[in-house]
Amino acid sequence: MYKEKHRAGIKKMITRIVIFAVFILVAGNFLPIKMSVNPNKLYKQDKNETMLICEYGQTTGPNWVIIGDSEGEFDSERIEFIDVKWSELGKEPNSSVLAGKNKYVLYGKFIGAKAIDGENYRSFEVKKWDILYPIDRFSLRSYFTPKRYLNLFDFLKI
Repeated sequence: MYKEKHRAGIKKMITRIVIFAVFILVAGNFLPIKMSVNPNKLYKQDKNETMLICEYGQTTGPNWVIIGDSEGEFDSERIEFIDVKWSELGKEPNSSVLAGKNKYVLYGKFIGAKAIDGENYRSFEVKKWDILYPIDRFSLRSYFTPKRYLNLFDFLKI
């Protein structure tokens, strides 16, 4: 009799733990951490800051491509690869967001150049950043996670 009650108690506890874990996994997708911005509402906030519109890409050199600035998007001849330094590590999105087809607004300043694979690329120190709407995620979560904001799971490094 005691063993049956003990087993029932353990089953109940395991069920509650599983329900709680599922709740956390689902709720984490719907708690906004960083809102996306509308491309039509971009403005340069600080005169000492440079604003760049960039995309992340997998290359043998720098992974960031400047596709525009505070004046708007560039034509294909002006596109430039840059080396990006994050002033606050841990504040950049994870690989599933970076691998999506997203455009980022990076605010900061150029801090010199860095040689990568024998070529010099300008280095840009990011003080803060935004992501343009809609947000594309390169994971199964892209089908049910809202495209208006980044959530907790978009910043976890797994």
